[in-house]
Amino acid sequence: MGHEMDGDFVTCSIDKFMRCYLPFLPLDNDINRCLDEHLIPDNIITRIVDKAGQESLLFTEFPDTPVIVVGKKNEMQIYSPLADIAKSIGNYSFQVPAGEKPRTRNRFNYRNAYNSTIKSDIEGSNHKNDGCFTSDPDNILSTWGTAVPVEQQVRAKHEDRLDNIEKILSANVQIMNDDVRRMFTYGITFDADEMRLWYHSRSHSAVSVPFNFVKEPLKLVKIFMSFLFATDVELGYDPMVERQEDGHYIFKIPRPKPTESTILPSGDASSSHSASSSLDSVSSSLDNASSSSDDNALSTDSNFPSTDSDSHPIEEQLSVKEQQDAPDDYQYYRTVRVLSCYRSNKISGRMPRVWVIEPYDPVTKKVIPGDQLVLKDVWIEKSAQTERVIQTAIFEDINKFGDCKAPPTTDPALKIIWEQLKDSIQSREYKKLFLTIENDYTGFTSKKPASGSKRIWGLHKPVETSYKSTGTTLRKEAGQSHPIPASTETNIHRPFIPKKQYRIIYKEDFADDSKPWQGKLMDLEYARRFPPQFGDTQEPKTGTPFFMPTEILFERFLHHPLPDRLGISNPYDNNDTEEETLDEARHLVHHFHHDLESLWWLILYLITSHVEDQPAASWPDSNAQAAAINACRIWIRRIFQNTMQLSSERHACFIQSPKKKLVEILPKSVAVHARHIETLRKDLFDSCIVCVRNNRILDHDFYATLHVRSGWFFTTLQGSEQKDWRNYVINPKETTPNAKSLTTSSNPSNAPSDPGIKVGQGDTPAAGSKSLAAIDSVNAKQSGQLKPAGIQSKECLPRPVKMQPLKRGPEKNPNLNQGRSKNDSKRSRHDS
Repeated sequence: MGHEMDGDFVTCSIDKFMRCYLPFLPLDNDINRCLDEHLIPDNIITRIVDKAGQESLLFTEFPDTPVIVVGKKNEMQIYSPLADIAKSIGNYSFQVPAGEKPRTRNRFNYRNAYNSTIKSDIEGSNHKNDGCFTSDPDNILSTWGTAVPVEQQVRAKHEDRLDNIEKILSANVQIMNDDVRRMFTYGITFDADEMRLWYHSRSHSAVSVPFNFVKEPLKLVKIFMSFLFATDVELGYDPMVERQEDGHYIFKIPRPKPTESTILPSGDASSSHSASSSLDSVSSSLDNASSSSDDNALSTDSNFPSTDSDSHPIEEQLSVKEQQDAPDDYQYYRTVRVLSCYRSNKISGRMPRVWVIEPYDPVTKKVIPGDQLVLKDVWIEKSAQTERVIQTAIFEDINKFGDCKAPPTTDPALKIIWEQLKDSIQSREYKKLFLTIENDYTGFTSKKPASGSKRIWGLHKPVETSYKSTGTTLRKEAGQSHPIPASTETNIHRPFIPKKQYRIIYKEDFADDSKPWQGKLMDLEYARRFPPQFGDTQEPKTGTPFFMPTEILFERFLHHPLPDRLGISNPYDNNDTEEETLDEARHLVHHFHHDLESLWWLILYLITSHVEDQPAASWPDSNAQAAAINACRIWIRRIFQNTMQLSSERHACFIQSPKKKLVEILPKSVAVHARHIETLRKDLFDSCIVCVRNNRILDHDFYATLHVRSGWFFTTLQGSEQKDWRNYVINPKETTPNAKSLTTSSNPSNAPSDPGIKVGQGDTPAAGSKSLAAIDSVNAKQSGQLKPAGIQSKECLPRPVKMQPLKRGPEKNPNLNQGRSKNDSKRSRHDS
């Protein structure tokens, strides 16, 4: 976890962390009253007066640095008094001025959780916490009941601290993956007498500089009081989502209001949809506090600027929103099954989840009969336009093009496109090619980093402050210790940009296999007007490398025209220095060609990755079938890799003809169309070269010809006399157990008892499930068609996953490690 999250952290002093990240900051008056009314009478804290008459406070059970006394105390016994401390603090009653809402004790209690496995909807999970603030009953601990996980380590060695860090990160990643309600989460680690606080959101994570809770007991009291009296929202639970006992979720979405949408200019962050409300969270506040660093392993960059925002407005904004909206202003939906969800090894990011949902009545607590819908839940950048806004803008541009009485262009290819599409545009039938948006909602916005905090790297790495040089005895410095200079971060990392919740509901249930297939356009968050403004950032986004165009993976154009400098004049006689600059248009930009190339890669992947799913009758004999399947698996594994680096095999597949290989591995019904796939590849490659060579990269009209020719590819297939390709299997009925879990009956009464997030797109088989090779055999037996011997294990087939834009070294290439089995999953130190 630490490696995956490296660079996502900021650090600050404990005082600043408490002001900027805690659910709320208790006042000193409340701490003193709690001390006098509960902690001292309960013998939790003792007042000590030294010889100089100075008074100090100590926890009765922690008079000194915790140590393990051999034969008398173990780790569990040493930290168990924390539960009594929390219980005493929880008995406090806040006094508030008249007219203000009092703070009351919440439903969470501190519990010592040694050797208790945390229940989770994630298959194969076996994580254990040392303690936690939880709402679970005494006989169970779960991810959805754990508000704040706690990890403890008596030993103060650095390797033990690293173990604690890895465990607290793992616990929080599991919570954020498993509990859909969590907008952010907290954590606590104890390393001997040092206490450290953790905060995680979809935009960044924060960790405090540790403090000595033995010497500063009131800070621990203040932290525990904040967690024990915080509201659910302040602890990171989304008030718009409710988890039911059977594991399904109820989403509360504001009703759309009958107001017209306004198209936003590029870069405007606000949603035009009137039902969307932005619950902006706290930007870090107050003046800079001292930020000391106690860990030589951390490398930091410059401080984050100070802001003057209030520290804790989340609850206040939600209260105002609830007062403005009546219950009838909301629609309720119950999740039926997961369509798409993946387990991430880090917390920051978009974390998209997709469900089939159905209308729900919160009064009768029953499902409302009617059509099922689809809900997508995702975190997008705060400044990003929503899909509804972008879709509306696209519709307006399409209408403007097609509603003209005559072609609005002189370009021959654009005229062809206009003639082909004008009827569909003018009748608005083209909108059926897009998913119909029923409703959408913009919710909570994550925090900015605390003012004055520093970005850190290497939080999970061992500290090395010196090294011993090697050499011969003739070198005086041989064998001497030398200091290691402070580490620096050479990679360019993304800035910490606040993210906002975005939920969108589509009318279509595109998981219904009984309906004919039809392509639909969705996920428009990254759609941009063309040509781009070169003042805008051109940072690549996270994407699926399997279908990324070659130039985007290559990070440069395939064609690089050079000026003709050769001639009979002597260039060395010229003292003028010629500034060599490329035209703005020569900078790599994402253009229309790249969209078409992505479609070509998708077609290539669909037909090659399903070669083995075709019936045996597709080949002359079983030997030919086995040879084709094995050759296909070897080939596509080299072409389709989950890495942002362009492999030589993939590069060659695009600039050279794959026709011969396709004819070799594909069944005859599809192999006959390999020449059409090759023709489309030639058109795409030629377009790459010509647009740069002729300096037409930013010319809309240039790409019209390529679109027309790409259309001919599909019409040729549709009109082909050989119709056997239509029977090509790309959606086999036999599925893995995990795939079946995503297509469970929509009837809630038949829903599994644990219908939470299972392994979905981009993940390896869940721990404990059968191997794909074994599943192949079972499916073949059930269908009565055993595959011929000699076929390699299906596990060698790659699966598309989304990747971060940063370059990854071999140690981070997912192709080299397709995941952990149940036996390899992370174990708690209490298991050893």
